[in-house]
Order: sequence, then C-alpha cells, then structure tokens
Amino acid sequence: MRPALAVPARRVDARLLIVCALPVLQAAVNHNWIFTSEGDLDPWIYLGYFTDLTGHLRNFPHTYYGSRLAWVVPGAIVYRIFTPVLANYVLHLSVCVVALASLYLTLRWTTRRDVAFLATVLAAGYPYFLWSTGWDYVDGAGIAYYLLTMCLLTYAARRGRRAFFVGLAGAAFACAVHTNVTWLFFAPMVIAYAVFGVERPTWRATATIPFVFAAGGVALTTILAAFNASVTGEWLFFLPSFSTGPAFTRDNPWKAVDYTWISRAPWLAGPAIVSILTIGFLVRAVRRPDTSNRPSVFFASQYLAVLAIFVIFELGGVPLLELQAYASYFIPVMALACAGIIHSAVPRRVAFDSPVLAIAAIGAATIPYFGQFHHADPFLSFARPAACLIVACVALAFGNMPSTLVFLAAVAAANFQMAEPRVFSDNRAILKSAAFRAVVDTIAGVRACDPSGDARFWYDVTEPAGSLFRASASTQLWMYRLVGEAFPSLTTPASASVPSSLDMGDRALIMSGQRDRWRLASETARPRALQMDRLWSRPVSAGPLGFEMTCVRFAPSHVDGEAPTAVSADQFTRSVAAASAVSLAPGGQSVRVRTNRSTYDWQALSDPIPVKPGEDYAASFTMTIEQGGMGVAVVDDRSEVLAARNWCMQKAEREAGLVFHAGRTPTIRIVLSNCSPARRVSLFSVKDFTIWHLHSDSTGS
Repeated sequence: MRPALAVPARRVDARLLIVCALPVLQAAVNHNWIFTSEGDLDPWIYLGYFTDLTGHLRNFPHTYYGSRLAWVVPGAIVYRIFTPVLANYVLHLSVCVVALASLYLTLRWTTRRDVAFLATVLAAGYPYFLWSTGWDYVDGAGIAYYLLTMCLLTYAARRGRRAFFVGLAGAAFACAVHTNVTWLFFAPMVIAYAVFGVERPTWRATATIPFVFAAGGVALTTILAAFNASVTGEWLFFLPSFSTGPAFTRDNPWKAVDYTWISRAPWLAGPAIVSILTIGFLVRAVRRPDTSNRPSVFFASQYLAVLAIFVIFELGGVPLLELQAYASYFIPVMALACAGIIHSAVPRRVAFDSPVLAIAAIGAATIPYFGQFHHADPFLSFARPAACLIVACVALAFGNMPSTLVFLAAVAAANFQMAEPRVFSDNRAILKSAAFRAVVDTIAGVRACDPSGDARFWYDVTEPAGSLFRASASTQLWMYRLVGEAFPSLTTPASASVPSSLDMGDRALIMSGQRDRWRLASETARPRALQMDRLWSRPVSAGPLGFEMTCVRFAPSHVDGEAPTAVSADQFTRSVAAASAVSLAPGGQSVRVRTNRSTYDWQALSDPIPVKPGEDYAASFTMTIEQGGMGVAVVDDRSEVLAARNWCMQKAEREAGLVFHAGRTPTIRIVLSNCSPARRVSLFSVKDFTIWHLHSDSTGS
C-alpha cells in the first residue's frame, strides 16, 4: 500500500501562516507562559549560558548543562543580537514556530490539509506544549528538533535530492539528542520512518538511508565539537550527558515512593486517552488495511513504542512519567498519532479548516489562557481533563459540524483544567516578566562584581524575594557559586552541617532586603580571619518586591602594624618542577608559567619562606590565566599541603588568596600547579605575592 503524496503547493498556504502566527497571538493573550517561573531552578541555568556562553563553558567545565550545545548555542546567538527581554520572546517564539510549522508540513504531506491544520492548532493550544517551549529548559528545543527531523524525512521522500534532506534530518535529530540524550530512545523509530514510514523503499534506499542519516548527525556533532574545542580545548563535549544519564537510573531522588502521584498528574491525561485510541486504531488497521495509510499507521505505532519505553523506565525506577519536563516528550509523537487517527478513522463529513471550525480551533488554543481567568486553582487533577477529553473523543466520532464544535469546546475545557497556575497565572507575588528582568539585572551584577565570573551568592531564601534570589544563583549553576541560602549563615542545602568556605580574594553578591545586612555579614567573616570590603551596592526592582544587591570582597584580617612578607617573582624561577617554561615578565613584577601537559602537576616552587610555627597566615596574590587553569598551594618543609586552591579551565584575571595554619613548620613554600580535568598545557602568570600574619583572636588560635 503506497500513499499518494501531494505535489508541493506553489501558492502561499494560508493555514501555514495562521499556524506560525498563533504563538504570537497566544503570547499577546497571556505572556506568562513565555517566561520561566522564578521557583524553577534548572531553566535559569540555561539563561546563564545564553548570556555568557563562553564564560560558562570555561568556568563550569564537564557539566551536562554545558554539553547541551544544540540549545545553548542558538540561545546565546539570539541573546547576542537582541536585548534580554526581546531575546526571550524571539527565542521561544522561534522554537514554537519551528515546531508547529514542521508538524503542519509533515501532516499536510501525509494526511489532509484540514487534518494537518486542526491537529497543529490543537498541539499549539496544548498547555504543556506552551510550557515546554516557553521556559528556558531543553525539552521545548528537543520537541522542535524532533518535529523538524520528521518534516525533513517526509520531504525527502518526495524530492529528487533525497540524500541531502535525509542528511539534514540526521543533523536535526543530532541536535535533539544534544539537548537531552533521552531522544536516543526515539532513534530506532526515526530511522524506521526514514526507510519505511512514507513509501515502500527500494533495496538501495534501505541500505543507504541509515548511513546518510547518521552522516548528517556526525557532521552536526563535529561542528559543535569544534566550537567547544575552540573555547575549552575539549572535543568530546557530549560525554557529560552520556555519563550523567545512567546515574539517574539508580536511586533517582525524584522517584515517588508509590503511584498516588498519578491522580495529580494532568500531563498524563492526554497521553492516556490517546494511547487507548491508538490501540483501537491499530487493531482496526490490521483488520481493515484499506482504511489507513502507511504514515498514519507508523505514527500510531511510534507513539505506542515511545509510551512502552517510558512505562518500562518508570517501572524500573526512573521517573520519566512523574516529571512534566520528561512527559513532554510525548507531545510530538502524540500530535502525529492523533492526526493519523483523525485522518483515517473520523468520518469525512466536514472540513476541519472551514472558517467556523478554524475560528473555533483557534479559540480552543487561546481562550483558556486569557488573563481574566487567572488560573487561581492550584489543584492538579488527572481525572478532570481526562473526562473532558473523553467527551471530546465521543463528539468527534459523529463527524459533523455541531459535534466538531462540541469536540473543540471539550478540548478547550481540558486545556483550562491542565493550565497550571505557576505557568499561566498573574496571581503571584512577582510577575514572571518582572522576575525575568530582575534576574537579568543580577547576571549583570555578577560580571560587575567579578569580571572572571567567580562571584558567589549569599542570601536568605526565606525572604519574600527568596525564590528570585535562588533563580539568580541558578544562572551561575546554583551550588557551584553558593555561599549560603540562610544569610548570614554559611549553610547551603548540600552542607547543612558543614558550612561553606569563605576564602580571601573571594567576591560575593549579597542579595537581601535586610537593612543591617552589612553588619551581619561582617560578623560572619570576622571569626574566619577575614574582613569585608564593600565594593558597590545597587537596588534591584522586582515589581512590588525590591532588594539590594551588594558586591563585597573578602580580605585578610591581618595583624595591625606588622609588615607583610613580600614574595618576589624571581623566587619561582629557581625551583622549577614540571613546568615547560618559567620566566619573569618585563619589569620582573610577575612570573609567567607554561605548564607541561598534565592535570594537577606541580610546576614551580618559591624559595623557603620563614613563618612562626603555630600561627595563622594568609597568602594574597594577583593571577592571570591565559589558557587552561592553575592552582596555588602552600606546603610545609616536608612538602605536606597546608592549603590549596584551584581554578580549572577558565580564563581569569583576579585577586585571590588562601589562609593556612603554619603548624610546626618554620618555613613554607608556595607551589604553582596546573589545573585541568584532562591533560593539557596551561599558561598563567602570578604577581604581588604577599604573606600576611593574621589576628590570632580572629582565628581562634
């Protein structure tokens, strides 16, 4: 059975224009969905990459966030061109348009135009589609890339340059995988569609298509790898995604202890109803093959295959169905399956793209999100939207104009029931658009506080703007740059019993509405032999909530009247360890080190420096990293490490330091080392090395 594929239309398709304009209309009706909620964490991380891609790739090496280049690179390009608020709109509306246009064209070429229009408009109005494409998490980008893959494969079957479009499809699918490796589950179905889904293949097509598809994916991956290598020196950028994924299959912290969560999972209502319809459709297709075309059968089979994979993983302890962000992967395959069912099984008594039904469908995709409804009910229910969808299915089965209007009204009711308040509601302490602007202000504050991007965050998450503070910290990968979330305490969610460390040279952004925040922070730093220098302070507005963002620098609290010990740069040229080259810069004020190819090898040591045994000291210096990373350690006369700090894989120029206790040693030495997770050559320079004797009462000695 070979379907008749339509000849490409030469006229402008008005339906396609409506589909592309629909997300703009939805954003005009309710713009909340196109901003990330301040209570989320991971999506804000990607905003940090959008606004400072190369800095994040260097400062946070080998994280799976940074390995998702197919999402963060386009985002960074858009944010480079436009202002942040406009960039947010352009980026997410573009994702919507790519996804919806790809879905519509795929269905137009495999079903009927009216079916393609109806299914695409309903997909656009699905609240979890808007959620996925509207926040900064990766699932929306993956949906768009997958639908683009299916569109290109469908087009390839009807054009002469088939290999070219199959290769492009492979590149698009590789982009999906490089947003989240979960898309690899779809790979067998996508390749099967490329070979068998649209038409009966020749033996030559069967043999060559998978290789051409893979070649496109390899080419795209190579391009991303070359970019990553130009920034970090690492080619295998995707390894963190593949190494992190298996870790979540064991003792996943998000896995519920029972299955009562299903009753509070409205995101599963649609997939559950569609799975029942799909099974019935496939049974009918087996009994009466003449009633269904090949693509429709494939779409239905693909949907059940994906559902089975997710259910198996859920039963195995991986919460793919419990989390909306992963259940959203059903959206594209569900939309394709629904269209195939409507095309093959629903009576053809009405045109779904007639003016009346087109307006009604657009209403079902927009009216549930009008701001006047506020979506104030926080109760999440599986049963309520499922009941609405059952009514919709029964109505559609009649196949006439009145029943189709009832179908669309029931779908609108289901959309309203599934529209979660935290995504669509204005009824919140901080408007989502205001929260976005405030977070963008703090991102600028990070760079103003520390140009190297190492500024840390210190705040009290229980303050009225606490969720906004956490969102701001998340743009710098949260725990990676966290001083504490219970200001002025140094405790973090990961260190409730052991406080986080403060080191001299560190800079921090204190975000707080407390008037005495300066006194509280100083009292926390004093017992650690540190004093705080306030560099600047500025207000941040977040709608009705405002707070101060203060940049501080931690300096040693040294003994008054006692001169520090200066460590001259030439000392490091007399005791070279593994360094390829150690030289003095012109003027002799700084020492420049080119390391050997290593990870953490010692490169050069200072001459012995006399200290008082049992006393506390601080070493301060200014460092510049040109490539790779560096470390500084203080060792005693037996080469035992007394203190050490490392700055791996980042370009930086900053003041830094470390505090150490001399113990029984009468002398210490300063060690300059390489710092890289993988073997590489680093290049750095250090100047203004100074040893300070600290207040004994401050350190408790």
